[in-house]
Amino acid sequence: MNGNKIINGILEDLRQLPRNALKPYRKNGKINANKIAMDLIPFLVLFYFTNKYLQAVLASTKEDVLDKCVEAFSLIFQVPPLVAPALGIVPVMGGVIAGASFKLYMGARKKMPNSFGMVRNTAQPNGGQIKILNPTPMTTG
Repeated sequence: MNGNKIINGILEDLRQLPRNALKPYRKNGKINANKIAMDLIPFLVLFYFTNKYLQAVLASTKEDVLDKCVEAFSLIFQVPPLVAPALGIVPVMGGVIAGASFKLYMGARKKMPNSFGMVRNTAQPNGGQIKILNPTPMTTG
């Protein structure tokens, strides 16, 4: 009996997954396609260029790794398929890893508090100003 409850709970969670994943993109009960597109564009561009670069690295004729990486920049749009991303395991996984890493990095940047505290401008004798980061947050009293 407990097994059925667990399985039913998992299936219910899987049914709710698309609804929960798209929750930030809903507006007035409808999915906002423009917001989805704007959020995905940076990751798709990063995936595409990483994919094409790794495809060019694999197609390079040089033997040394550094030479392969440098030559790949000149081959990036000369290896077939010319415009479409490569479907090989290395280019696809490289593109996915680059896009996911960027997504995680950008998500972490939004959640990180400013650990340096407030920035204050300090006037200098010559009339200029410099910014000083306080190592501890300033409190207003």
